[in-house]
Amino acid sequence: MEPDCTFAIWDWLHEKRIVRQKGSPDVHRAGFSLMTPTNLTTSGLGHIQFWKMSESETGPQVLEEFGDFGMRDPCDILGFAGVAEGRVRRKT
Repeated sequence: MEPDCTFAIWDWLHEKRIVRQKGSPDVHRAGFSLMTPTNLTTSGLGHIQFWKMSESETGPQVLEEFGDFGMRDPCDILGFAGVAEGRVRRKT
C-alpha cells in the first residue's frame, strides 16, 4: 500500500529513461549538482543521500551514499546547497 519510493532519470531529448532506482521515503528535495551534473542529492525525513551516475557492464547505474551525521542523531534535512568544492551544505 505504500509507495515504492523509486525515482527515474530521463533523457528527454531522446525520450528514454536512463535509469530507475529505489530511493528513500519522505524525500522533500532533490537536485542535480551544478558543478558535476552526474551527481544528484536528495534529502528529507531523517536523511541526506548522495547519488552518482556511472556506467557499468550492464548499462547506466546510480551509486548511493548516505550522509553521515557523525555522533549526532539523524535529523530532517529540509534543504541543501552545493558549494564550489563539490560538497553539500545541509540546512536542518
